[in-house]
Amino acid sequence: MLFTRTIVAMLALVCGVSPTLAQQQGSISGIVRDAYSMRPIIDAVVESKSGRAATDKDGRFHLALPRGAARLTIAADGYLTEQVDVTVDAQPVSVEVLLLARAQFKEEVVVAGKTRDPGAATSTEVSPLEVRSVAGAAENVFRVLQTLPGVNATADFGSRLSVRGGGPDQNLTIMDGVEIHNPYRLFGLTSAFNPETVQAFELTSGGFSPKYGDRLSSLLV
Repeated sequence: MLFTRTIVAMLALVCGVSPTLAQQQGSISGIVRDAYSMRPIIDAVVESKSGRAATDKDGRFHLALPRGAARLTIAADGYLTEQVDVTVDAQPVSVEVLLLARAQFKEEVVVAGKTRDPGAATSTEVSPLEVRSVAGAAENVFRVLQTLPGVNATADFGSRLSVRGGGPDQNLTIMDGVEIHNPYRLFGLTSAFNPETVQAFELTSGGFSPKYGDRLSSLLV
């Protein structure tokens, strides 16, 4: 006991602190980590009313504080500030502090170009080559359209279409801006359009402009 008191007194004289005050001091050491990655945080500031320290490259710190209850405030760039209550006594105290990263808000600028026709999202273009090459279609564009999703034939050998459950009378066919009232030939076995003389076929299944009339199912241009 006498030897311990002598060592404390000698350290107090070297540090310029009275022996009584040195006996009342305690030490706190610890490490500060990222709460998610568990990596050590460098240059985090750990302070209380009686002392202040910064973490080293390993995220560790050391503080000499008076004995008794103390509150540590830990702060680091990019992290939320944390407070830890500790009790300082004769034995060294070790703590581990986890800091939560501060939410980062970024300003984004969205540049949008010219919007397309609302009906374009449901439009499907069929090339004349497809009409000529689909097996069993007999170069009939309506038989080719029956292979598309949501399009069915109303008869086994006919060309009339039922688009999304609508009747054939709800389908509109337009060629060069002119409505074709009867685009079928030979009772629907063939169509009125020769794929070798047509540049392109485009089927729009709903969502087309009201300028095409009161049809509800599809528009074939």
